[in-house]
Amino acid sequence: YHFSSKEVQYLTYLIVGSGLRFFMKNESIPFSFRGKVRNLIQKVSEGIQIDSTQDSRLEEDLTIHLYQLFLRIEAQTTVVNPLLDEIKQHYPALYGVVWFSLNDFLKAYHIGISEDEIGFVSIHFQAAVERMRQLNKIVFVCPNGVGTSSFISTKIRRILPNVDSIETASVAKFKEMDISAIDFIISTIDLPDVSKPVARISPMVTNRDMKRIMNHYIDLIIDNEPIADKVKILQDTRMLIAPKIYFERFETKEQALDFLISQNDFSSENQRTDSQRSVLEREALQSTYLDNGFAIPHGNPEFVSKTTFSVLILDRPVDWGNQKVDIIVLLMIREDEAQEVEPVMKLIMQGIEDKEWFISKMLEVKS
Repeated sequence: YHFSSKEVQYLTYLIVGSGLRFFMKNESIPFSFRGKVRNLIQKVSEGIQIDSTQDSRLEEDLTIHLYQLFLRIEAQTTVVNPLLDEIKQHYPALYGVVWFSLNDFLKAYHIGISEDEIGFVSIHFQAAVERMRQLNKIVFVCPNGVGTSSFISTKIRRILPNVDSIETASVAKFKEMDISAIDFIISTIDLPDVSKPVARISPMVTNRDMKRIMNHYIDLIIDNEPIADKVKILQDTRMLIAPKIYFERFETKEQALDFLISQNDFSSENQRTDSQRSVLEREALQSTYLDNGFAIPHGNPEFVSKTTFSVLILDRPVDWGNQKVDIIVLLMIREDEAQEVEPVMKLIMQGIEDKEWFISKMLEVKS
């Protein structure tokens, strides 16, 4: 049997898109694509106000990951991110900024992206942030220190991409180790009387095991403050959203968007028309629906004179593609003010977690 050229192309997409990186040479990735990845890193850096533009490892890992993403889309294959809920919970602002920035990145290619992929890209950026801090030290303990250790280490690196090395130790070697400088331990066997956090996993590293490892990792790197300080989130965004909070009723998504856009200031009627068109075009390319009835439409920054955030709370939901939406946050952001996205995304992600709190606080701020 001879494969046709289309079948060969499909198999190539499938193999490389599945993450078999050794098939891909750096020079095989177009230079223009690398330039777009650098622009993406710049935009996310501005959004989270942490400069990762000089992190060569982030650029390389992200270039490979996003190129493989394109190949997966070509092959019509998907990947599931078992850590998605944890990423959203612990890094809501980063997840939101990455989501916002990826929408712009992918617009030129006329493709959409799943939440699972957004979560994976968020991990790459969080890893870059952590590289600016002290590198976490991890020890992996298995019965003999050999065998499945390479397999498990590879799987661990997939979810903790900022770990340059994972020391593997047998039980006998571990008992002799000075673990005072170790941050946490991953082990396939029980380790009684150990003073450091231990993530006990199975030899096959299931999705549940990966979540357990990620939770230990998160405990190490998050700040001591609560994960979601609602009071601070509201304080940071009050001045940004207070002038444009609306409680209205509309029958369609288009009516709601037309209303929100009309509440903004434009230098001309042409600019208003262009801005509205860009918002609708982005919606047509990929829905800006997030979760729990929230949508965050946004258009081309080229048509924005002044950065504003408008919140529309509907008394009954409208159809938003295949979803129902009753809270719309229109993001009108100038190209040079991307840093304003982070606090608003924190507010939105907190609202998704607790919609009643969000609505009550919008009433409070408006009054």
